[in-house]
Amino acid sequence: MGDPPSGTPHQSDFERGRTTARSMSDRELLDLHAQGAAAFRAGVWDVLDAEVRRRQRVSDRQTAEPHVDEERYPALRITVILVKVSSAVVLIATVAIGIIYLGTNALAALLIVVVGVLTAVSYWAGAELLLVLMDIEANTRFLRRNQQ
Repeated sequence: MGDPPSGTPHQSDFERGRTTARSMSDRELLDLHAQGAAAFRAGVWDVLDAEVRRRQRVSDRQTAEPHVDEERYPALRITVILVKVSSAVVLIATVAIGIIYLGTNALAALLIVVVGVLTAVSYWAGAELLLVLMDIEANTRFLRRNQQ
């Protein structure tokens, strides 16, 4: 195949340029980019410009946070609070009943406490699941809005 005509860079030159640009600090890259397109050959400028734009996109994605609209799903938010309160009540009641039964039947007291703790944890997990689903919905809406 041979070498390309003079002035035409090899594909490996572009790859080396991309690798070099990616290894530069933000300051170094911006200093070079500030010199403008006239200071570089076309291929070199394209690589620098592409890397600056890539870093800006990454920065924009990292700093952007989904807007969580607290007014969405008010009934679910109230339900989450009620389920968490119910979980705490179940746990407290379970411990109290377990202490009462401890004097008469230790095995029954242990069984009541175990079942009560599992119930309380299940209630709490259900409330957290609702929060996760609402967060997923908010993130999906945010990403959809940013893609348009």
